[in-house]
Amino acid sequence: MKKKTPSIFNVGISSILIIFILLSLVSFATLALMTARSDYMLSKKYADRVQVYYEAQNKAIQKWNELNDAPREAEVSYQIPINDSQQLSVTLVYSKEKQCYQAAQWKTENIGEWKADDTLNLYSGN
Repeated sequence: MKKKTPSIFNVGISSILIIFILLSLVSFATLALMTARSDYMLSKKYADRVQVYYEAQNKAIQKWNELNDAPREAEVSYQIPINDSQQLSVTLVYSKEKQCYQAAQWKTENIGEWKADDTLNLYSGN
């Protein structure tokens, strides 16, 4: 009778399969971690931006309340800076019927100059 020699592929296939599964799990875990970190950074940036906007809005409302205490003009306009490139522009109109100022305009405006990036780095062939 002939003796069967054990095949190298029987041990090798299971080891390769385990290594492939581990590499797949590690790569998916790394991608999940990177996605979670970028989502966290974006959420933090958005939260900071919203907080700065609401601080400017609170300042505008405080000024509105100060103007309601002693109305002098028929129309009042003022700007509250939000950040380096934006401001909150408010226009109030005095209502004689209600004896207070009412908002005619309440909008965010860009105050910085926008510069377009129209450069194209094309391959010239040299």
